[in-house]
This record gives sequence, structure tokens and C-alpha cells, in this order.
Amino acid sequence: MTLVAKKMDEEEAMRERRCIVTGEVMPDSRLIRFVAAPDGQVVPDVAAKLPGRGLWVTATRKAVTLAVEKKLVSPEEEAILLKWREDPANWKGVQ
Repeated sequence: MTLVAKKMDEEEAMRERRCIVTGEVMPDSRLIRFVAAPDGQVVPDVAAKLPGRGLWVTATRKAVTLAVEKKLVSPEEEAILLKWREDPANWKGVQ
């Protein structure tokens, strides 16, 4: 690994984002990113690679639920978040 590649890896590992629910700033590895697809639907972007601005939510069921309850997302986004939250496959190894 070159020095430049190593530095880029370290910078990516240290990226921090703010959770829209708690307001807490934390490493993006502890958050789930949701983005609007071109058709307007909100989709989870677990790899954080999709283009566009995203909503960052702490990676817990409670935080996803609070994002919906606090009306921090539109009704369309709410339906998608709730559906995503209920899928057990999305929560393997997560609180």
C-alpha cells in the first residue's frame, strides 16, 4: 500500500457525521445512511457509496423508529424506513 493510499484509508476511517435523530456526531461506521433514489424513494445506503445527499441515522432500531416518530422524514421516507427497520436481515450484529 502506498503512503497516499494509506492516508486516504485513514481519513475515510475517521469520517464523522451527525445523526438526524440524536444530533450526536460520530464515525460514519456507527450510522446508517439513507438517500433519495432518482425516482424519489428513500433507500438505505449501508456502503455509503450512492450519489447525493443522505440522511444519517444512528444504527439502532430505536434511532430509526425515532426518526419516523419525530417526523424527521417525509411520509414516503417514513414508510420505507419502517419497512427496512422490520427486516431482521438488516440488523445482524447490530443493537
